[in-house]
Amino acid sequence: MQDQPPSPINPRAVPFPVQQLGYSQPSRRGRPGLVTAIGAISIVVATLNILFGMQTGVQSLTFHVLMQFAPPGAVNTTTTTTTSGSGSATVGTSAKGPSQSSNPATLTAFPRIGAGPMVLGTFDAVASLVLAVILLVAGIGALRHSRGSLDLHKFYGWAKIPISILGGIAYGWTMSQMLSSLPFGTPSGSLLFCMYAVFMAVLGCSYPIGLLIALRTETVRGYYNSIV
Repeated sequence: MQDQPPSPINPRAVPFPVQQLGYSQPSRRGRPGLVTAIGAISIVVATLNILFGMQTGVQSLTFHVLMQFAPPGAVNTTTTTTTSGSGSATVGTSAKGPSQSSNPATLTAFPRIGAGPMVLGTFDAVASLVLAVILLVAGIGALRHSRGSLDLHKFYGWAKIPISILGGIAYGWTMSQMLSSLPFGTPSGSLLFCMYAVFMAVLGCSYPIGLLIALRTETVRGYYNSIV
């Protein structure tokens, strides 16, 4: 029995379809606009805080040096003349402490500030300067897809809130003592203290509170979780 010759291959035959393998493509997510805004605003706020902290530190040091050479307050001298029945006169002179009257001569008196608000203000300036540098690094890292910028932003937000409250107290204490020591009429020291302290504390806490809220959004968390 002879073997059958192989059938010729039809060149027009359609090949069997091959199932395409599904390769998983790595997802590459772009930086959300909220993260870009956080990075840009952090850089601006950090730069302003660095300049303000340096200015506050220089002012505190300058004021402390000037107070060492400030003249004491004016002294009131009162002369009393008493005339007796025999025609003799008795002259008496008495001296009082620094005058708080509205005499124009006392307007040149240098304002007085205690050591407490100066020390507290200096500490606030140094701490704010350090946190501003951390915020600057965090802002740059956010624009460069750095996962560590999230932790730096969180550290700045939680640390800046108590420092801002402390700075508000220091600023209110300083301004109340300075204005209360001037001869012209001013409100009470406690009122000045409360106004300046609340204003500066609210101003300093506004950005860190907003930053902590933004970091807890789903967009920001999802973006940082996708960074390997």
